[in-house]
Amino acid sequence: MKNFITTMAKELIAAFEREYAEAEQYKSTVSGTVRSLPEGMTGIWDVDGREVNVPKGTFIKADHGKAEVGASVEVEGTLSGKTLNAYRIAVTRGATEAQKIRGAVDKLPVGKYEKWSAHNAGMLVATRCRHQAKA
Repeated sequence: MKNFITTMAKELIAAFEREYAEAEQYKSTVSGTVRSLPEGMTGIWDVDGREVNVPKGTFIKADHGKAEVGASVEVEGTLSGKTLNAYRIAVTRGATEAQKIRGAVDKLPVGKYEKWSAHNAGMLVATRCRHQAKA
């Protein structure tokens, strides 16, 4: 009886080790922009064309902005066919995060809310925008 229990315990440990090794092979990390997500956050997200399943228990770290359409995210999960089943999502940049642009202005607006252009990058300048000029 003792040998039977020892043999079964060894086989059980070996089976767990095989399962763990197989699970490790399918872990994946994806970075990209959120193109769509369901209301309530759980469900299928589109991250740069990749289908990401976000179940209820997924940890969403939103230190750098909200998890919303347009936000840049890093998703960790396991692959199941073409779908990534997320267990952790980190927002790396919010959708409406402010940006700094430095350089010569190519085009100044005539009115208050027209587009400015610097280094061929168009930007809409709001009234609370802060700009500095250096001589």
